[in-house]
Amino acid sequence: MMQAIITALSVFASAFLEYIFFPYPGDTVMLLGYFLAGRGNIPLWLCIISSFSGSVAGAFTSYYIGYRMGTSYFFLRYRWVARRVERLQKYYERFGGRLLLINRFLPGLRGVFLYAAGMGRLRFFEVALYSTISNILWLILIGFLGLSVGTNWEDVRRVFKAYTGTLGIIFSAIFIVIIIRRLYKLWKEAKAR
Repeated sequence: MMQAIITALSVFASAFLEYIFFPYPGDTVMLLGYFLAGRGNIPLWLCIISSFSGSVAGAFTSYYIGYRMGTSYFFLRYRWVARRVERLQKYYERFGGRLLLINRFLPGLRGVFLYAAGMGRLRFFEVALYSTISNILWLILIGFLGLSVGTNWEDVRRVFKAYTGTLGIIFSAIFIVIIIRRLYKLWKEAKAR
């Protein structure tokens, strides 16, 4: 039972921390938690509760920090992050909180979405609704992978790596298309002058 409690606390902490410190590999720890639940080392309900509550707490904390600290927040000193936050805020003006439906599926960027939502003063209800839906969908996927791939951890990791790699390629392609369209628009405007 002690191993189950330690695993559940690790899953909770990892789900929480990946929203606060974006490079933190929380998905891997959650995947391991579901893998262990599939093997019977931890009750499945305990893994579900700890991963869900950690994810929601992390999302709300990121939102709150962004809301309270605004653009003075220390990570905005990094130009790359500041530009992403600025761009996200423009997308929030266009799409509102619905944009948060995809945040959980973007490893490495999901925390920035919530900080930007707080800085942009999105309504908490909207943030809570859409980020929680995104978390539920992501955790269903992680749980399915961890429980169904088998008893070999390397198989689970390989499938998960392939998934995140594919997502990375898709979103990189989308990002490149957006940049090319933007550059083309700027070139067209410059040519028209």
